[in-house]
Amino acid sequence: MPIEFQIKKFFELPNVYEQIRMNTIKIQQGTDLDHFIKGKLWKEKIKNYKPDAVVIPFHFYGDGVQVNNALGPHAKMGEHQMYYFSFPTAPYKFQSRLENMFIAQSYPASYHNIFTSEQLFNNIFDKFTKLAEDGIDLNINGEEVKVYFVCGLFIGDNKEQNQRLSYVGGFYGSHCCRFCQSNYEQIRTHTNASEAVRRNRKNYDEDVIIDNVTATGIHEDSPFNKIPYFHVTDSSSADLAHDLTEGTLHPSLSRSIHRLMDKKFFDLKYLNDQMAHMDFGEVEKGNVPVAITMERIKMFKFKMTCSEMFFFAHHLTLMIGDRVPHDDPVWHHILTTIKFFDLCYLPKYGETDLNALRAENEKFNKGMMDLFKITLQPKAHNGTHYPELTEEFGPLRYVQTIR
Repeated sequence: MPIEFQIKKFFELPNVYEQIRMNTIKIQQGTDLDHFIKGKLWKEKIKNYKPDAVVIPFHFYGDGVQVNNALGPHAKMGEHQMYYFSFPTAPYKFQSRLENMFIAQSYPASYHNIFTSEQLFNNIFDKFTKLAEDGIDLNINGEEVKVYFVCGLFIGDNKEQNQRLSYVGGFYGSHCCRFCQSNYEQIRTHTNASEAVRRNRKNYDEDVIIDNVTATGIHEDSPFNKIPYFHVTDSSSADLAHDLTEGTLHPSLSRSIHRLMDKKFFDLKYLNDQMAHMDFGEVEKGNVPVAITMERIKMFKFKMTCSEMFFFAHHLTLMIGDRVPHDDPVWHHILTTIKFFDLCYLPKYGETDLNALRAENEKFNKGMMDLFKITLQPKAHNGTHYPELTEEFGPLRYVQTIR
């Protein structure tokens, strides 16, 4: 169905427009940084409208799906790219419901090898431009209301965002960070974002002119920059789900457990027995991971879902804390990992919280390099940008790729 049609039908349903407007007013009354519209980015976007204009943000989300049997011989035939839009100012209790996420576009994944991004998304760009510049006339309780809809963020995992927004696709490109201009060596050694040059519209245009993806990490001037009040340097979101729960938590906690077992504080059987027999309560018992194998620990990658890793990180200290001396440096690194993790997922932030996030992130990165004598993964580098991105977008927990 056409995007304008979906939006009009949705907002003209009983109480939808009213609830979103009331929730917007409620959000704006608070002083904490607890929502996207409280961040710096949205405040810049709405400067383009008159003070009395009704402007509602929406987020654009993309991901690949398998519509056929993913394990069958014809699985590749079922690969599709799906793109959705949703409204972040709707009350939180409604945002995760599938009925409030709307399909913007779908096409076979093979089209990426046939068409350019501009060809694939040109219709989307036209629609988003009309929504932002012309708005939609809604009939609300018999009265006509002009509402403008502006694209807030492009949401997706790192691969999706980098490829669609015309950055270098892989994690091992010379300049693979879409948030800053750091090269590969700097990405693997910098412990905080102050050492990096944040991408902005000015240096982005300069890099486009250079026209050398190896030197800049940019393939071309992204066609997504056609969207009004949207630019790939400021409207590309961060994804906690892939960066943390499916990313840096794995090497951090697996290396820590391996080191503690080498010190004979406990063995793998003890850890698995704790997971199997501790009473975690009715809510959490469905998130208990399967038994951990030594093979997975040595791979530094647990076989866990996002929810299982979330559970494991929060309960690990309860499972092994009685066996590990609390002055052990690895124990302190585990506590730092969990504290950093929790700070990333706060539902609201004050200046003290943002400073703590910066400090714990740097402490976490230094711990990874000093304790385990390794360089940082690109996903860990993304974490160095979380404080500034939180100031721009509000809490990152609300713009990740999981519902």
